[in-house]
Amino acid sequence: MVMPEAIAVAIPARDEEAHMVACLRSVNAAARRVDLPVHIVVAADSCHDGTAELAALALADLPGNVGSAVLRVKVSCAGGARQAAAAEAVERTGRPLDRVWLATTDADSTVPPAWLERQLAWAAGGADGVAGLVRLDRTATASLRTRARLLQARLGAGVGHPHVYGANLGVDAGRWAAAGGFPHVAVGEDQALWRALSDDGCTLVAVDDIVVTTSGRLVGRAPSGFASVLAALDAGDAS
Repeated sequence: MVMPEAIAVAIPARDEEAHMVACLRSVNAAARRVDLPVHIVVAADSCHDGTAELAALALADLPGNVGSAVLRVKVSCAGGARQAAAAEAVERTGRPLDRVWLATTDADSTVPPAWLERQLAWAAGGADGVAGLVRLDRTATASLRTRARLLQARLGAGVGHPHVYGANLGVDAGRWAAAGGFPHVAVGEDQALWRALSDDGCTLVAVDDIVVTTSGRLVGRAPSGFASVLAALDAGDAS
């Protein structure tokens, strides 16, 4: 692939005022560590709280290489919101699609300082898409964090692992567009895009050196989403 000239960051959010500021502070910190221009877009989807307003405030203090926008959308759909944020962020770079790296996370998550650096390093090694791992934050009980860690390890947590999380995903924007982008679905848009990229013959890597911290809540915004997996795990029903 051609090395990126800019980075687009897409963040869907629905009623996430409790997490929005921490998320954006972490993304801003990651953006400070790269030399490329970065464009962050939050898609505040059908919100009934102060998510959009808090996002705008958090994005007001940005390093010089970072631009931002907050979209107010009413799609009531994780896939639709992620796609809206991605499309706007990519467009704002002003670069050809194949010169843009698209990274995405979730509003209830915080990314590590090297989040974008590590994705770019894998891209430099030939990756068209990079899927990292997640760990639960301290809102989850110690027992649930342990169960989640053990389940992840049992399924595979090294390079080549089977996990794909929208909270920790990066892809060449040209490949993203060619694969049809994130589908308009309530849940699973991240896995659907990954499958489409695979079907298109993209070079995909699932890595263990990029780990995002995400909410340990048991009731989420999307039906049958990650929170429902955690709820089943917490009840001892997941394996």
